[in-house]
This record gives sequence, C-alpha cells and structure tokens, in this order.
Amino acid sequence: SRDWWPCKQSLTDKIDSVDIVITTPEQFRSASNGLILYDTVVDGLRTTHWQHRYPIAHYLVAYTVSNYQLHKQYVEMPNGDTLEIHNYLWPEDFANNNTPGSVIIDIMEFFNERFMPYPYADEKYGQATWTRNGAMENQTMTFTGNYTTTLMAHELAHHWFGNYVTCATWQDIWLNESFATYAAALVLEELFDESDWLNWKNSTINSVTNSLDGSVFVYDTIDASSVFNYKMVYQKGAIMLNMLRWEIGDDDFFQGIRNYLGDTAVAHKFANRHQLISHWEQEADTALNDFFADWLYGEGFPVYDVVFSQEANNLLNINIKQTSTHPSVDFFEMHVPIKFSGIETDTVLVFHHLHDDQDFTALIDFQVSEAKFDPNKCLLTKNPTINGMTSAFSAPKEFSVYPNPTSSSIYLSSPGEKPIELLEIYDDAGKLVYRDEKLYEPDGTVQVDVSAFAAGTYYISISNLASNWTGSFIKK
Repeated sequence: SRDWWPCKQSLTDKIDSVDIVITTPEQFRSASNGLILYDTVVDGLRTTHWQHRYPIAHYLVAYTVSNYQLHKQYVEMPNGDTLEIHNYLWPEDFANNNTPGSVIIDIMEFFNERFMPYPYADEKYGQATWTRNGAMENQTMTFTGNYTTTLMAHELAHHWFGNYVTCATWQDIWLNESFATYAAALVLEELFDESDWLNWKNSTINSVTNSLDGSVFVYDTIDASSVFNYKMVYQKGAIMLNMLRWEIGDDDFFQGIRNYLGDTAVAHKFANRHQLISHWEQEADTALNDFFADWLYGEGFPVYDVVFSQEANNLLNINIKQTSTHPSVDFFEMHVPIKFSGIETDTVLVFHHLHDDQDFTALIDFQVSEAKFDPNKCLLTKNPTINGMTSAFSAPKEFSVYPNPTSSSIYLSSPGEKPIELLEIYDDAGKLVYRDEKLYEPDGTVQVDVSAFAAGTYYISISNLASNWTGSFIKK
C-alpha cells in the first residue's frame, strides 16, 4: 500500500474514509470500495468517484478497471431494507455462464442470521472478475477469478472476519482466514446436503494430517508463506474451530462469536486472539487455556487406539489410548465420540478423554456388532484403530436398587446377603463418579449417599469375585 499512496501500513490504525476518482475511456468501468458518488462521461472519457465511509485496513483498498458489465442482485436484510450486490463481470462471463447465481443471496442471508447483519449495509457488497485464480476480500468489493459457492462464501465471510474485525498481528491471521474458511464450510452444512458437509470435513482432515507438525498460530511473521500457510492457517484453523464447537456446543460457540463481533472494543477495529477467546470462555463458563495450548499454539494431532469388550449383561469396558505426532503437545484432552451398532440399532457414546490409557465403562441395551470411531468427524486425527470383543460371564441374581428415582441415597439389596466386592457408579458420559470396595451389611442392604450427584442417569456396576451385575438409577 505504501508504494501507491501515503498511509500507515500497519495493523494498528484504520483509514477512516476513502475517495477514489478514476478516469478511463468511456467503454471501460471501474470497481472499487464503497458507492459511486458520480459517474460522468465527457468527451469520450468516463470519470467515476468511489466513496467509502467505513474504517478500512490499508490492504483492503483496491480498484480495478475493465470492460465490465454490471449485474445487480438484491438481498432483503433483517431490518427490512434491501442490500444491493453489484457484480462487475466481463462479457465472456455471461457467455460462459460464469456468473454468481442466487446462492450468493442465500449465503448473505445465512451470515446475517448466524453472525450479525452485514457490517457495510449502508453501502453495498460487490464482486468483480479479475485475472487471478483466487480471490481477494477488498472491502465491499471482492475481486474473484470464479463464482464457486465456497470461494464466494469465503470472501464474503471476510467482511465479518478480517474486514469488520481485523487481526491485530499477523500471528493471529487465523482470526481472518480460519474463520473465512470455516464460514464457507458452514454454508455447505446449512444450504447443501449432509454429504457435502461430511466430505468437507473428510477432505480437510486428510489434508491437514498429511503433515505431522505445524501450528495454526504463526510464529514466523517475516515469511509470507508461513503467514498464509493454507494447510495450517486455513484448513487446520477451520478444523480447530469445528472442534471447539464440538467441545463447548453450538449455542455457546456461535453466541461467543456474536458477542465478539458485537464488542465495541473490536468492531471496525483490530482484535487479538485473547479478546475472542475470552468471549467463548464467558459464554461457555469454562476455561479454554488447555484447548488453545494444544490446538492453536501446539503442533501435530492425536492418534487414537481404542479397545472395548462387552460382557453378557451388555456392560461395555472401553480403553482409549492416545499418542501425539509432535512433542509440543503431550496429550490432547478431548471428548471422544464412538458409535456402537447392533442389530437394527445404534447409539453414540461420548467419553471425556483426560489422559492416555484411560478406562471407561458404559451400559447399553443391545449387543454390539460394530463400533466406529468419531462417526461425524468431530476430531482431527488420522487412522484411529478400534477393536472389540464380547465375553460371557456368570451373572449373579439381580440386586435391587431403591428408591429410584432418588434425591439423597440409594439402597442396594444383595441377594443372599452377599458382600459387594467392588461397587462403581458411572455418569451417562461414562465417567467414574463413585467407587468403593468390600461393602457388607448384616441385612444385605448397602446404603450409598448420592445427594451430591448432579441430576441425571447413573449406571451401577457390582462385582463379586468372577461375577458382575449392572443396574441404573435416576438422581433427581
């Protein structure tokens, strides 16, 4: 930018307004930021005055000139106003049907709802054909080499992530590029078939895991290839966002983003990673230091090895091991989903994996014939292994559990007044919440205080030498 006009070429201060006046032979049109203040032709020369009245980062000022034809589209905004989309296209774009279809309207409406209304609604959104294969998100006037859905969505998304809120350092370029990449993927999820969304996750994960190292955070900002590393900043960053969505849930994830965009400290200004992360932490009421230490600053990804066995009473024993592909991260703490299938039935169980070689127990009501790791591709990993088996055992007579539901204590009545060698209670996520050994009462009834348990369903596992019994109760 500084080679073309006097400016602050930094990520600390935005230009408050732009006026660009372009004179060309009358057969040509220009496309630029903002709106046309006037467009006049005198003595065969066309003079166009472009005026933009929003704060703008230095690298987003641009203009182009060609034998454009103007194609307009219209979007109804949430407040009832109409936003114009100005497409500056070459004559051959029309001949080759390389024009933006109505999907750009659908994308704009989706982003308005999912994030916030388009930040430059008082002016316009524009797209102009150029000679490069990719695109550039110049503020209110994207330059693009084609009009594919994901490319249009990526560049439009930048008008929230990159233009409206701009990264305050190139180390945080993921605030621009990871978000634009993920927003384009959200368009596939929202507007297209489920297979398109799953295919995007599959192909992106496969691309990222072809490298065993590399971080989303940019440590070397001198090297432009590091700043704009497609595999790490764009793809791994987008998968990182999808994993955070999985970890904290849709509501908190998207509301945290909306809170970030609505923060006056960053609106039409610059932002750093801490400002965004704090909004997610406040909305989800949880600390995210470990997550971002692993996935933003750390390199590599986890590789999983799962072994499970099912006993005759349908109790599942699951062991999950994990290794990291890079020494910068010892262990990736994640919620691990596994789909267990039986005859005409299946269920997905989620295990909070807190350390390597971790054991879980879960009770299901069918015999497992197949298990699939992470069926919906929520995690960044490669070639996970999962193996299982069933084993018969001698089950004792049934214990009785009462009262059920309960708000304070449960009573376990032992048949034949047998002692309980081992008692374990698990929550519905498979986490062990209670364990005791060698329990015995003369009348055969053992009392367990569950008053401190959170409300929900719990599973009981009782072991007596070579035999097991399982049951469940509800804590009110």
